[in-house]
Amino acid sequence: MDRRIAVARAKLGRRLVILGHHYQRDEVIKFADYTGDSYKLAGQVSRHPDADFIVFCGVHFMAESADVLSADHQQVILPDLAAGC
Repeated sequence: MDRRIAVARAKLGRRLVILGHHYQRDEVIKFADYTGDSYKLAGQVSRHPDADFIVFCGVHFMAESADVLSADHQQVILPDLAAGC
């Protein structure tokens, strides 16, 4: 998995931002560009207008909040669709 993520990062560059909720495991957090609580992470979306892909490593409501704040061209991706509180 590490290799696949590294290749995707290299290919997408600034078009990709990974957000990791601080409750995530270290194996997930090590890939995050930003970590914190859901409020802090949702705020990062508007600070990255060049990003086309926002990967939100958290639960549904967090990704939904980020999606509300995202621009039309941005896709908010929740890697684990079964993630919930």
